[in-house]
Amino acid sequence: MGSRAVVAPRPGRRMSGSLRVPSDKSITQRALLIGALAEGTTRVVRPLDSGDTRAVRRALVRLGVGFVERVAGKTGDERIELEVRPPRQLALRGAAPLDLENSGTGARLLFGLLAGRGLAATLTGDASLRGRPMGRVVAPLTAMGARFEGEDPDRLPLRVSAAPPLKPYVGALPVASAQVKSAVLLAALGAEGTTRLTEPAPTRAHTEVMLRAFGVAVETSGRDVALRGPQRPRATRVDVPADPSAAAFHAAAAALLPGSAVELTALALSPRRARFFDVLARMGAKVERRDVAERGGEPVGTLRVESGELVATEVDAAEAPDLVDELTLVAVVGALARGTTRVRGAAELRVKESDRLEAIGEGLSRMGARIVLHPDGFDVTGAAELRGAAVRSFADHRIAMALAVAALRAEGATAIDDFECAAISYPRFAADLAHLLGESPFA
Repeated sequence: MGSRAVVAPRPGRRMSGSLRVPSDKSITQRALLIGALAEGTTRVVRPLDSGDTRAVRRALVRLGVGFVERVAGKTGDERIELEVRPPRQLALRGAAPLDLENSGTGARLLFGLLAGRGLAATLTGDASLRGRPMGRVVAPLTAMGARFEGEDPDRLPLRVSAAPPLKPYVGALPVASAQVKSAVLLAALGAEGTTRLTEPAPTRAHTEVMLRAFGVAVETSGRDVALRGPQRPRATRVDVPADPSAAAFHAAAAALLPGSAVELTALALSPRRARFFDVLARMGAKVERRDVAERGGEPVGTLRVESGELVATEVDAAEAPDLVDELTLVAVVGALARGTTRVRGAAELRVKESDRLEAIGEGLSRMGARIVLHPDGFDVTGAAELRGAAVRSFADHRIAMALAVAALRAEGATAIDDFECAAISYPRFAADLAHLLGESPFA
């Protein structure tokens, strides 16, 4: 067990001020991977530096990609620019497996990149990643001509190989997953012919948007995406906006603490990434978007969130995919809202870094919440307050941070184990939370 964080109570605590949360993890990882395939040097401005993105960079270095990092500005207000310099031809250096540590996005998208380039490599990860399903990406890539070897075809470690060119993928994807869709599109860059895929439900479109920014022709219509291969991306500049999934924790805390008002700046606000803020608004928080403008194909702007009288809501199977990273926060806010909040269509949470339904259910139950779990969601009935307790993060960054938000409205101190796992996606979470509170909530 790692170190634990203790969130200490303070009556009348509220949040105020302005904050730019760390840059977007999904966009950073895609910029690194597509930049590794591009012709020329790609410039990535303000990439996220976290456990997941470092794992992707290390894997790409093993394939011959060079990175030059420049930092300008004062400490604490760093402007990082990363040059991605691909070799003439990607080739694996060394026989050891590529270790993606905790990055599910990195592993699944890298399978597509390797298959599309006809490269052979074994991918592995930490215990959490080795427990996450890979069959969902193995199946469509196998249909394109890739080969996979491993003791369990649904779990890492797995070896991928392919004899280019791949066949185009035509048909429906096995699950509604932006990661699976993205892996197929990266593989399609090396396929001969037109890949035409259909999503079971619409998912986030960061990969399609970024491929276009790199000069790749991608057609989209509803749930259908088409890409004709082979194509090679052309290097470009990617300005990475702030991560709405990271901002969601502060937005939820501001909604929960009476008298709070915060501004979260430079956020990626595409509809499928900003859905949680819509949910907060219909639960009674005051949410306003300001100065929204398109940057690199993504809407980016400032979000102002104020506390309000919170009421329950419902999230159905059509909305759940857009909230996959924030549904644990829906449970936290629902635990303190009037009425019963119901979530369905969220079975995907059971195969993330942890079983997030079980994890958030256990944590909130220990804190006195009335939460009932279902195979694909939960019902949580609001209470006036929660109580401090010893809770488990299950080494899951989003569970650790969600429970820290819940602890701000608990009576008595809350101890969260393995809290350092927050660094997987948000290394400075504790410092940013302290900034908006005007004091550290951690004892």
